[in-house]
Amino acid sequence: MNKSVIPHIQLFIVALIYGANYSIAKSIMPDWLTPNAFIFIRIASGTFAFWVIAYLMRINESVAKSDFPRLIFCGLTGTAINQLFFFKGLVYTSSVNASVIMTLSPILVLIISAIVLRTKITAIKITGIIIGAIGAALLMGQKNFDISNESFLGDLFILINASSYAFYLVMVKPLMVKYNAMTVVKWVFTFGLIFITPFGLIDTLQTNFSIMPPTVLLRVGYVVICTTILAYMLNLLAMKKVNPSVVGAYIYLQPVCAMIISVLILNNSLSIEKILYSILIFVGVYMVSQPKLSRKAA
Repeated sequence: MNKSVIPHIQLFIVALIYGANYSIAKSIMPDWLTPNAFIFIRIASGTFAFWVIAYLMRINESVAKSDFPRLIFCGLTGTAINQLFFFKGLVYTSSVNASVIMTLSPILVLIISAIVLRTKITAIKITGIIIGAIGAALLMGQKNFDISNESFLGDLFILINASSYAFYLVMVKPLMVKYNAMTVVKWVFTFGLIFITPFGLIDTLQTNFSIMPPTVLLRVGYVVICTTILAYMLNLLAMKKVNPSVVGAYIYLQPVCAMIISVLILNNSLSIEKILYSILIFVGVYMVSQPKLSRKAA
């Protein structure tokens, strides 16, 4: 097999994993696990797994004390807040809505990068931001922006989740340049676990796992093993061979996978309006993701 194809296979598998995650996680909550318990299980398992993997790979870098505040912030935004609002949002909104709103992450990253890192935003990127924002507003406003409506509240939680993750991606970038990726992720998960423990430990201890059907346990295992550990590892392996922009482009496949899987697993229906609003978001994200075009000589 051509080695250049392998990273794309890895990234496609990641898109499938995340696409299925929306429906699978939603089918577990809140009947079998509360969002807080689910988050605690996921982050605790990820923390344990990444420290073990780093040990087996003999990655034992020392981290400068000056970098720990940034690691703590990344743990808060990249795991604690990110996962808390994602899982709580899934309880109130559809898996399709969640997957579409998450595609706003590249746009949010661009905005935050411009503010924090002072990166330049071109006219085409600004246009993309506006188009994407309109699509998200229309998608979230199908219920007339009634804040008491559960679907709107869920969509808002997913948007907060996407925003938190965007902050994480911007703030973690200098750490990724300075340290091995496994060093960064094991510390990010560790601090995330510290933040989430007060919210999730009690719920987890009160969960009766013995009454869970095998199918539910398998779904929990999927989220822990595939979405938390395998997907991240595949992303790391792919990023060694391809540009990060290529990795980001595969996020467009996630809503497609999520829509198909949600129809098959949860029997969700797709309206024409939702498809049109989703297209607006995809167009906006595509425009934002494009590199700056150089002018041709006359």
